[in-house]
Amino acid sequence: MRKPFARSTIAVFLALLTWAPFASAYCRLRTCKDGPDGALCRRNSHACIAEGELLFYESPCLSFGVAKGGTGRLEISDHEFLQIVQEAFERWERVDCGGGSAPGLFVQSVGLVTQSEPFFCQEPSLNESVWLLDSFWTGLSKDAIGNTAPVYNLETGEIQDSDVQLNLEKIVGEIQPEQMKEALLSIATHEAGHFLGLAHTDVPDAIMYAKYNDADLLGRKLVADDVDGICEIYPPEHAPKTCPKAGVSQAALNIEGCTKAAMKAAARDEAIAAEPNPSCGFVNRPVRAVDGASSMRGSVAFASALGIALAALIAKRGRAA
Repeated sequence: MRKPFARSTIAVFLALLTWAPFASAYCRLRTCKDGPDGALCRRNSHACIAEGELLFYESPCLSFGVAKGGTGRLEISDHEFLQIVQEAFERWERVDCGGGSAPGLFVQSVGLVTQSEPFFCQEPSLNESVWLLDSFWTGLSKDAIGNTAPVYNLETGEIQDSDVQLNLEKIVGEIQPEQMKEALLSIATHEAGHFLGLAHTDVPDAIMYAKYNDADLLGRKLVADDVDGICEIYPPEHAPKTCPKAGVSQAALNIEGCTKAAMKAAARDEAIAAEPNPSCGFVNRPVRAVDGASSMRGSVAFASALGIALAALIAKRGRAA
């Protein structure tokens, strides 16, 4: 029986992980989400959610793509933005977990892809995580600068897909062109932290802190709290010996590709004749952020991912998750 999935919206520039002893305050993403009725998940002393399953990937061999055509107003090319996202992931991959050992993960780029909004195909093996610059920012707080939305198994916490949206209007309106690449690297590093399983921390100078002023986006680096978190999720001893070359199919990018792939698999397995897979569909953007952070004019704010209650099953277009 297929396990239930949920899409969680992690809001923008920073993430959550569980509290660890010995001074680290980092938080990890979990399946428990605060409810729209005011019900709250149990927290620890660092305000990290302390109940529910931890989110994780089955394999430390990860990949991502960048949607084409979103960078024109940023005065950089799609390829330059792709390189920024790649560098953001490399910053996490290069940290020292002790004795010169790096985290046990490997993130590959599949390059530029054609996708207009977050998409999840219910067949987990067909998905690809995509970064999108969103010109029509709806659902999250207007002050949010980014949003990472993993789709995961509600029972186990296994992540099946994780698309990332950046608020193009917010970025263009508040970041100077000459500072764009540097600021985008900080933003992308934060969102990459969410992608990798971290949630917002209460350590103000950490990449995974939830809110910054404009100036804080320049020259921001990973600190010990960030390093402790990523090294717990991906311990060096679990590093993959090899990872297959990443690739992407249309099944990962749109409903037509997903449906065709599902039909082909079904025909091969003699499970169904030619019925489209009803589990393929676009996932609606989140409708609200309970604890979305607002900002004063001239600042960049990041909404909290924990405040978004989206525990519905993902089945087809029009279903919120």
